[in-house]
Amino acid sequence: MGQAKYKFDLPDVELANFSRALALPARVTIIRILMEQEDWVDNSRFNELPLAAEVTEKHLNALKAVKLIRKMTRDGHTFYQLNHELFKSMTGHLSTFISEIASHEPQK
Repeated sequence: MGQAKYKFDLPDVELANFSRALALPARVTIIRILMEQEDWVDNSRFNELPLAAEVTEKHLNALKAVKLIRKMTRDGHTFYQLNHELFKSMTGHLSTFISEIASHEPQK
């Protein structure tokens, strides 16, 4: 394949990654579980999801890859925490983007 002729702005790439990370109900549910806690959440808390453990782990890793959640292992247990700062920042960017679209008047 050839070189891309257009370079995307980093904020646009980050917004797309954020949106993609939240595009599945399982990931939204994971975020909700993490929102309920201010501290680290034990991995066993996600056992209530109607998914195989391997599938849940893939969703957790996808959220971690875009830095929406943090992961820590202690004494053989894995814990997760919502990255509140990044989440607030990205939702602010998304809100601004949606407002810009909604207020845009098409050229006639």
